[in-house]
Amino acid sequence: MAKNAGLTKYSRTKKDQLLELIETKTEHTFERIPKPATKKEIMIKAKQHGLKGVGRYWTSEKLGIENNESEIRHTLCSDIMYDIDTKNAHPTLLSCFCHENGIECKGLDAYIEHREEYLAILMKHTGKTRDECKQDTLAIINGRRVIQIKDDPEWYKSYCNGMKHITESIIALRPDLHKLAKQSKEKNENRALMIAFDYLTKQNIKVGALVFDGLMVYQKDVPKEMLPELLEKCSAEVKKVMGCDITFTNKVMDEGYGIPLDASSTQPVNVELLLRTESDTTLQQELEKKVNKIKTSTQQKIDVLVDRMLAMEEQTKENLNGIRMFMQLKHPAGRLNHKTVSGSVSGKDIAQMFKPSPP
Repeated sequence: MAKNAGLTKYSRTKKDQLLELIETKTEHTFERIPKPATKKEIMIKAKQHGLKGVGRYWTSEKLGIENNESEIRHTLCSDIMYDIDTKNAHPTLLSCFCHENGIECKGLDAYIEHREEYLAILMKHTGKTRDECKQDTLAIINGRRVIQIKDDPEWYKSYCNGMKHITESIIALRPDLHKLAKQSKEKNENRALMIAFDYLTKQNIKVGALVFDGLMVYQKDVPKEMLPELLEKCSAEVKKVMGCDITFTNKVMDEGYGIPLDASSTQPVNVELLLRTESDTTLQQELEKKVNKIKTSTQQKIDVLVDRMLAMEEQTKENLNGIRMFMQLKHPAGRLNHKTVSGSVSGKDIAQMFKPSPP
């Protein structure tokens, strides 16, 4: 039987012809619930798209808060909702998995403890944004191979080498466990979120939406001064059930569009002003800022990529010089098998050079 774990509403006035969306959590889907015919409504159905019981809930309809870009989501919700986010969920869950199975994960644990400091270092080193650097570290967790250079930050080298060790350890522990480990992280991430969902519902706090690895609640249900304590209690509930230290944070919604309000209107938002087609100075300025930011970021990425390629080329030359010097010491003049170490040396060439000389 479906478990009713709470209703969520997005209600807007009839005058503005806005919609009320209602969702209820069941075991594996969010099903439609009828409401009195006095209000027009659209119901959203959501489900886990992976294996049954694995992964995040996603709406199967196009209309849903998580389906909108952050700028739109923040514009609509920043004044009425809190965006509660699970901080560093995947690395934390993987660390928990490693400790449970006796796998060393010092590099991963260091990243979890010093994430903001390390991301700032990586941003400066690569010229990427914080989100891009964060996505890169998550991609390494999920199997991305990276080519390290000597100028990379020490923590980054330790993190990459540590993830390689973790992957090899998981495969050695059980060859079929590597795929299961990824599924386990996804399942546990959603499990932690549902524990928080159920806890909030028991406190009569309505969850407005599930958004990726977080959820949104209404500000009217939670006094601002009580929010930190509530987040700590959500973390404690997850710790009690799962044994993992998942931190919940209030993610500030500060990427919204600066839509001006009509002072003569009694409504929070002037819909005609919102939907008008003529140019708006404030929106135009913000758009120009975003375009310039993208251009600057793109150029920085190109510059960093060129520098990295030059550094890799220089490091390759140094490695080849080292091999050349070693071979000169190992094989005196006239004893080398007529293979010259050059800029295009291959593994086969090196193997041939190490082949013993005939007597």
